[in-house]
Amino acid sequence: MNLFGLETFEEVDRREIAKRTLSNLLTSYADEADVFAEIIQNSFDAVTQAIRENLYTAVKPRITVVIGRRSEGPHYLFVVDNGVGMAPEVATNLTVPGFSRGKRKGKTVGYKGVGASYFFAASRRIAVRTIDRTGQKTEFTVLGSFDWIKDDEAPEPKVESNCEIPEAPLAYLPSQRGTGVYFQFHEGIKPSNLNNLVLRGNGDDSEIMTWASFLASKTALGTTEGTPDLRITVEIVLDKGDSQRSQTWQTGQFDRDSKILGYPFPHQVFKVSKSVDEITATTPERKYQHERRYQAVHKRWTAEEILQDTTLDAEERSRLLQYLKWVDGYLCYSTDVVK
Repeated sequence: MNLFGLETFEEVDRREIAKRTLSNLLTSYADEADVFAEIIQNSFDAVTQAIRENLYTAVKPRITVVIGRRSEGPHYLFVVDNGVGMAPEVATNLTVPGFSRGKRKGKTVGYKGVGASYFFAASRRIAVRTIDRTGQKTEFTVLGSFDWIKDDEAPEPKVESNCEIPEAPLAYLPSQRGTGVYFQFHEGIKPSNLNNLVLRGNGDDSEIMTWASFLASKTALGTTEGTPDLRITVEIVLDKGDSQRSQTWQTGQFDRDSKILGYPFPHQVFKVSKSVDEITATTPERKYQHERRYQAVHKRWTAEEILQDTTLDAEERSRLLQYLKWVDGYLCYSTDVVK
C-alpha cells in the first residue's frame, strides 16, 4: 500500500517532508474525541452512501463500535460498518494526506478533511479489512507509525498483508460488503487509554450508556437529527478483556431511555424544560398554568424564520440555506438543572 504517500517520494528529504507534515497533522488535533470522530465519520459516510444507492435489501444499515477498555493489554477502538466498502485502489491510498474519494465526490459530512492520515499516524497499531461492492477484499495491518513520525531513530512503519486484531472484535469483521478499522491507542496521544475518558457509572450497562452519550455528542452518530431518512442500527460493545457486554441503539432523536442516538440537546437530556411554542399556543385563560412551572424553556427556529428579516439577496439566502437548517435555543433558569 502507499502508506502516507511514501511510495511517491524517491528522495530522503522528501520523506522528511512527509514526516514533518504528519507531525504537524498530529499537533492539529487536541480533543480526546478526535480519533473517535475521524474513524466513525468514515463509517457513517460509507453507510449513508449505501443508503443513497439503495444497497440495503436483505440487511439494514449497521455500525458496530467496540470500546476496548481492557484490564490487561493495550486499549483499542474498533469500528465496523456494512456500507459501500472500499475498492483496492482506494484502500491502498487511504493514508495519503488529503486523499478522500468521498470528499472529491461531495458525498461526505466531513470532519477535518485529512482522510485517514491522522488516525493512522496516531496509532501504535492499526488494522483494516474492507470489502467493496464487487466482493473484492483488501486488508492490512500497520505498526509503528507514531514512533516513526516522532522518533528519528525509529524504523519506518511496518505493513503486513493481513488484518491482525484481538479476539473480541474478530467476529465483527466484515465478511461481505463493508469496512472494519481497528485502532490501538498510543501513550503519546490523547487519550492514551480509555480508563478516564467517560464516567464509568455503576456497572457495564451504565458505562455503555455513557459511551453512547459521548459518541452522540462527539461524532457523526449525533448528526442524524434532522435527517429522518437515516435510520442506522448502532451496536456498542464494551470489551474489558475478561468480559464483553453490548447494547443495540438506533439513530434518530436522542433518547437515552429508549436507546436512540442523535445529538443530545439539553432539552432531550435534562427533560425539565417546556417548549416556548407550546406555551405561546396556550389560550389566554389557561396561561396561568405555565407560571413558575418550569426550570427551563426551549425553542427551535427554522432557517426561513431566521432569515425572513435579513437583507441578504436571493443568491446569499440560497447558499446559506444549504447549510443552515435550524437553530435551537435553551434557557435554563436554575443551575440545579445541571446537577
